[in-house]
Amino acid sequence: MGYESFGCEEFIDTLERPLTDLPLDIEIVESRKPMVITGAWQTPLWVTLEQTSWVRSCLMAPICSCDRVLGILRLDSDTPGQFSDDDAQRLQTLATAAAIAIRNARLYEAAQKEIAERKQTEAALRKSEKRYKDAERAAHLGSWEMDIATGDAIWSDEFFRICGYEPGSIEPSSEIGFQIIHPDDRDRAAEAVNEAIETGRPYEIEKRIVRPDGTVRWVHSIGEITYDRQDQPKTLIGSFQDITERKQAEEALRQSQERFEDMLSLVPDMISIHDPDMNIVYSNWNGFGAVPEEKRITGTKCYNAYRGF
Repeated sequence: MGYESFGCEEFIDTLERPLTDLPLDIEIVESRKPMVITGAWQTPLWVTLEQTSWVRSCLMAPICSCDRVLGILRLDSDTPGQFSDDDAQRLQTLATAAAIAIRNARLYEAAQKEIAERKQTEAALRKSEKRYKDAERAAHLGSWEMDIATGDAIWSDEFFRICGYEPGSIEPSSEIGFQIIHPDDRDRAAEAVNEAIETGRPYEIEKRIVRPDGTVRWVHSIGEITYDRQDQPKTLIGSFQDITERKQAEEALRQSQERFEDMLSLVPDMISIHDPDMNIVYSNWNGFGAVPEEKRITGTKCYNAYRGF
C-alpha cells in the first residue's frame, strides 16, 4: 500500500522541500548514509504529518554528488519492519545512479546552454562581419594587417577588390602588397612605413597602385603599428580607400581652371573675380606683362585694388 491507497496522490507533488526541514533528513545529510526505520512510531526523530500517518516503516538513502547532497531517495510502507539493511544497500545503489544521472543531466543542460550561446554569438559575429564587409564595399574601403617579422598579411575582401583581385584569389604578403604600389610611389610608401615602425607614429599618405590589368588607381593609405608584450613592433594594420574618382575630379577641375585662366589672359580688358567678402581670388591683370609682386591684386580687397583704374 502507498500514498495512492490512502488518497494522498496530491501530497506526492508537494514532497519537494528543503533537506533541513525534518530532523531525520538532517541526520542523513550529515551522515551521508542510508537509514532503515523499522518502526516509525518508535523513532524519536520521526515527525508524523497528516498525509504520512499511515507510514509504519521507511527506508531512506542520500543522493550524493561530489561534496553535495542533492536529495533523498525514500521508500515508505504501512507495514512495520518492511525494510532490511540489504534493502538499504540496494536503495543506496539506486541513489548513486540517480546522482550520476542528475549530474549528467545538469552537464548536458549546461552544454546545451553553452552551445546555444555560442551559436548566438557566432550568428551575431557573422551578421556583424557581413555589415562590416558591406560597409567596406560601399565606402571602397579595404583593411589589411601585416606581421612585421614574417611579412605574412591578411587582406579584407574589399582590399582584394581595390587591388584588382578576387577575394582569396592570391596569398597576401608584404611583398605582393609592395609590388602593387606604382613604381614612382614605392620609395615614398616605404619611407612612410619605415618611419612608422621606427617612431611608432601612424602614417597617412595618398599613393597610386597598379592592378594586374594595368589600371592605375589612387588610394588613401593609413597605417599604424601594434606592439607585443615586450613593447616590440608586432603588426602593421591599416586601410586602403579608393579615391580615384576624387583624384580624377580634382585633375579635371585643375585642367578646367588652367583653360579658364589661359582664355582670360587673352582678353585685353581687366577681368577679376572676388568672393563674398570682396577678396579678389582671380584677376587676368596679373598676367599683363611682367607685373611686380607688389602690384598684383589677387588676394586684396577689390575696392582697394580698383582705385586708380
